Amino acid sequence: MRRALILGICFCLAWTFAFAQAKVETVRSPQVYTLGPEGDYESFTQAIEFLNGLISIPQSGITFLVSAGATFYENPPAIMRSATETAAVVFQKDGEGENPKILAAGTTGRNDSVIRLEGVEYYTFDGIDVANSGNTTAMEYGFHLLNGAAYNTIKNCKITLNKANIYTRGVYSSSIGTGINHHNLYQNLEISNARYGMHILGSTAAPHIHETIENCRITNVSNYGILAPGGSHLVIRNNQIVAAERNLTLFEAIRYGGTESSAIVEANSIEASMIRNHFHGIYHIDGSAIIQHNNIGNLSITNNVPVKGIYIEKGDVTVRHNVLDGFSGKGTSLIGIEVNSNAGNTEVLGNQIANFECLQSHNSNTYAVGLILGGANCLAANNMIHDLNFFGNVQPSCIGIRTASGNIKLYYNSIRLQADAFQAGSSTACVYIPTDGVNVELVNNILANYSTAGAGGKTVNIWKESPGFTGLSSCSNNLFWLNGTGSRYLVAQIGSVGYQTLAEYQAASNLEQDSHFAEPAFAGDSSLHLDLVIDCLAKGNALPLAMVEVDFDGQLRDAVTPDIGADEALEIQEGAWEVLAAELDFGYVCSGAGPALRSLGIANLGMSTLVFDATCFTLVGSAGFELLTDELVIPPLSRADLQLGFSGVGAGERAANLIISNAGIVRNIPLSGILNTALEMPVKANWEADFEGWIPADQDHNKWQISNEESFKGEAALLASTSGSGLIHLFADVVLPPDSPRVILNLLHQNVGYQDFCLWLVEPNFTPQAGYVPTGTQLTADLGVADSWNRIEYSIPASYAAQTVRLVLSFNALPTSKIRLDNLRVLGTPQQPASPLDFQIIKQGQAAKLTWQQQTDANEYLVEASELTTEGFMPLQATGNAELPVPLDAEKRFYRVRAFE
Repeated sequence: MRRALILGICFCLAWTFAFAQAKVETVRSPQVYTLGPEGDYESFTQAIEFLNGLISIPQSGITFLVSAGATFYENPPAIMRSATETAAVVFQKDGEGENPKILAAGTTGRNDSVIRLEGVEYYTFDGIDVANSGNTTAMEYGFHLLNGAAYNTIKNCKITLNKANIYTRGVYSSSIGTGINHHNLYQNLEISNARYGMHILGSTAAPHIHETIENCRITNVSNYGILAPGGSHLVIRNNQIVAAERNLTLFEAIRYGGTESSAIVEANSIEASMIRNHFHGIYHIDGSAIIQHNNIGNLSITNNVPVKGIYIEKGDVTVRHNVLDGFSGKGTSLIGIEVNSNAGNTEVLGNQIANFECLQSHNSNTYAVGLILGGANCLAANNMIHDLNFFGNVQPSCIGIRTASGNIKLYYNSIRLQADAFQAGSSTACVYIPTDGVNVELVNNILANYSTAGAGGKTVNIWKESPGFTGLSSCSNNLFWLNGTGSRYLVAQIGSVGYQTLAEYQAASNLEQDSHFAEPAFAGDSSLHLDLVIDCLAKGNALPLAMVEVDFDGQLRDAVTPDIGADEALEIQEGAWEVLAAELDFGYVCSGAGPALRSLGIANLGMSTLVFDATCFTLVGSAGFELLTDELVIPPLSRADLQLGFSGVGAGERAANLIISNAGIVRNIPLSGILNTALEMPVKANWEADFEGWIPADQDHNKWQISNEESFKGEAALLASTSGSGLIHLFADVVLPPDSPRVILNLLHQNVGYQDFCLWLVEPNFTPQAGYVPTGTQLTADLGVADSWNRIEYSIPASYAAQTVRLVLSFNALPTSKIRLDNLRVLGTPQQPASPLDFQIIKQGQAAKLTWQQQTDANEYLVEASELTTEGFMPLQATGNAELPVPLDAEKRFYRVRAFE
């Protein structure tokens, strides 16, 4: 074989390797149309067909003004043409009078919807009512969102269906399919007569993300008020849910959560009359959540069924400042809040549970209980439980707090039981420990049992079924009280042994050495606040605990001699308030870019309006943090958000403290953020030894790592190591070139679809989080064939040229998928690098290799081969290196190399 020295000087980028670009097209059309009789469009069908026929929505967006009071008898088609943030589509009521209404007849199918948003973004329906036409039951969904619908808003609409159709849902949003629904807002909706008020469906593999349901009224629903499993960053706020009367099926007002879910459920009102089957007010399936300021009450139970106000099945949850009041009727069990044994780390703080009453005779395992606490670790503090009454023979049938499993810390709770002895076996207990395997700390609680014991029953403060004191630890500084004496009135029942006095119990157990037996001085029959005038042993005899600094009302406890029970005996501050986050992390912010924004919720716990002006806030620490809110005015029992920003110049971590003071209450909130320097042109990454300025956002089971097992250029590449399902990211801040910006990289993949790996353009103050879809512009591309290195090109919209942006590489991993990245470039207008120099063939034993001189301006090289000297050249292989092994055989072969930008 003879050596061929052929330099192919070719700057054309026509080759056979895969690449892709994101395409941006626009059309010009009027911005505003009328919709209604004699309007530009006389039906929603016509308007939607017009939208679907566009190549894209014009940059100015489109608004349809829908005539107030108009009625449209039609089944509109699905909306298929997506909009954008700057080119949104709005359907809104126009004029005075009733909302316009769409009356849809539906079909015989089981998937009909009045308005269907299929994979589209940035649509708003404002003041558009939807309903069944006449008495038909054919329509399943009022609004249906699917296939990755995002950034849509449905507000001020009335949705009326017919729950005789068992598939009816006022709003149905499903992420199970070809795309994840995210960042949709459902606001001020009035939904009635459906099986499900709202169904926001997701899963661990396909979670809905950043969905918000607020200020909605959901009535006459028979299965679920709001069902939203499998989502993250879910917000369910300030909704009113009323179950259908005489409901014969299980009813759950709010059910949500999943393995990797997160949620805030707050300020909702839940009620039901004539409950005839199992009832859950709020059901948390799994994941993390804050459940706060909800009101569950006015429950009337007409059948012998279990009723639970708040139920935590699994996960790490904070349950605070909820009111559960007024569970009455029959019922086999009435439970305020239950934390299941499978839960993780939970906090149950400052809840009020009162006025449970069942007058139906029961002899099985039935009871009324304020709290059932289990899980790995549970802190229950500052809870008030009183006025529980149950007609039962179970011992005990009225319970303040019942344990289930784990490490239970009972601090500063106030329990007052005052049950009647309806039956001979009537028994009550402030704290009931039915099984072993629980470790209970009992500190600073008021356990006052005023109940009357039945002839064969007992009135008890602490009731532990198994003998011995194992499982009781750190029991001290409690206040006990019984309103009777004798063998049926016991400070403690341990196994079969009863202790009638505190002294007997102290001597036998060596516990409760700093506790007291005396009547607490409560402020009234329906209040567990301490009387401010009458002295009692609850005042000043508690043990200071660092983890409980405030009382039920949010008032600071005395640092040296706090009061026993949920209330610190101070004048009730109408200015009592609480901060709803322990700290704020702003994530990564590009140096010199606009500030990252975060909000800090502040809840007003009092009954008068609370005002925070600039004098209430002080920032101490690193520069870069700023307050963006001049004043907060918070109505009684409401919340408002304080806005903060973080930015700066330089690189590295920054920290500060926000000190908030008002009405004698002081809170210190740690703030943190990281400044990241943007990569200047030319941007190159080969990931040979480290991440080269790129920042991973990983999960425990899916991580980015440097690997030298296989690379396109050099000796290493970036590998996404996966052992489970989940979304991970890699990001860097980049100054884009001023003309025709592009991102080019080489990629090798296995079992990866084009939607599973993509490039996002986001604001430089947005920090991607593993498991969550970024907020910005998404670019996808054909990833080429599996198990081979492919050249991928993303063309960036011209509007981003010369800007600093955060590039986010997102990979939606599966246990069976793999991806490698190498040789990433951020380029502008295609350049024309010179042909490689010193091109030669070197024989190495029975093999050979081509070599040439490395060029700093060449992205990669294409080697071509031919049996002729000047024609017939075909691509042999692309490489990022300056050499390539080639076969050494009897065939004559000529080679040339082309340098690519």
